[in-house]
Formats: sequence, structure tokens, C-alpha cells
Amino acid sequence: MFVAWRDLRFARGRFAQSSLDDATVAAWRGTAGVTAVTPVGIAQGRATVPGSDAVAV
Repeated sequence: MFVAWRDLRFARGRFAQSSLDDATVAAWRGTAGVTAVTPVGIAQGRATVPGSDAVAV
């Protein structure tokens, strides 16, 4: 599962101090209208989007 880089940047800033537990990720998904996120990618600060280069944030 992947998340767009702009959504990843938003998530990283909003949850920088978060443990990124399931409830936190679920709440962000609902708020941002995102249907698929990669918690590991958010924690590491990068995502791989199909058809494009990995984006570091």
C-alpha cells in the first residue's frame, strides 16, 4: 500500500511525536480521506509511489 508524497509530508508533520498506532493512523485516514497509508513509510519519512521515484520528506 502506498501514500502520495504530499499526504506523507502532512502525516509526518502532524504525527512527528506519535507512536503511529492503529487508532492514530485510522483517525488520519478518515480526516484526510486517504484509503491506504504505509505507517512504516511515514515513520521513515519516505514513500515509494508506483511509477515514480521514491520521495524523501
